[in-house]
Amino acid sequence: HKREWAAVCCPMEKMLAPAVAFAGCWVLLQLAAAPSFAAPDPAPRARCAGRPAGHEALVLRGWRPRPPLLVRQRTRGATARGRHSTDSVVPAVQATDGSPPGFRTLQLPPSSASAACQEVEQAMQADQWELELQHSFYSSRRGRLRPRAGPEQFPDCFALMRRVEESFGIDDPVVENVQVAVRRYHPLGGQRHLQPHLDDTEMFLEPVLSVILRCDAEGDGLLLWPAGRKPQSGEVFAVPERPGCAVCLQGASRFEFVHSVPPVSDCRISMSWRWFKPEYMRLLMDQAGLLQPG
Repeated sequence: HKREWAAVCCPMEKMLAPAVAFAGCWVLLQLAAAPSFAAPDPAPRARCAGRPAGHEALVLRGWRPRPPLLVRQRTRGATARGRHSTDSVVPAVQATDGSPPGFRTLQLPPSSASAACQEVEQAMQADQWELELQHSFYSSRRGRLRPRAGPEQFPDCFALMRRVEESFGIDDPVVENVQVAVRRYHPLGGQRHLQPHLDDTEMFLEPVLSVILRCDAEGDGLLLWPAGRKPQSGEVFAVPERPGCAVCLQGASRFEFVHSVPPVSDCRISMSWRWFKPEYMRLLMDQAGLLQPG
């Protein structure tokens, strides 16, 4: 039996040996070419400049996530400089308070945010950290529009948004193209912070607006610093927040400064919104089959 078994196995081993050797070499080559994964840097780093905002959650050394399909189609062969307009809506002048160029803030009466805050808190689940309105940001990931509740379901939120827009002198915003993200931060049993990021310059127009609906702890809030490197001493600008505090990012503060929310010490609810670029909106509508012929 041993001689019969050897007569069968020996030719098979000779046939399989080259294939096994090739497979082993292929695995070794793949491992050698693979990036080395490492833990996130302990200090926040602004290396997400020019990346889609959907990739803002984690930055690992040697690894960068692929942009959404529609973004890859639109930016193939484009340079980072050509991805957005370099013309600032406001003059790029450093403010006397140290805020970034193009950054503006104003304080509305806290009572103006209370109705919108009550509206979103009633709509959110107990453990829900984000509520999107009008359109989902994640439309780009599936290549189609993902509609969300709009002004009819959230009249107080959209009324507050319009008041902020008028206060900043933003005329004729296209409500149909707006994307709204309401985020609730909580130190216990919820999302505590927001990683440093730039809002996607492929998908969205220049102004990015936000307003604070609730801020229960003094000192919690938004930070900004120059993108592309670790902030130096005195380069981090903290936004003093209270309900009704509105922020407008334009010019350098929109394209050249990252922003983040460090871990909060108490509940904080913010509402941020931006507008899809018309050409990007057309891509999404085309993918969804919603464009009219001609």
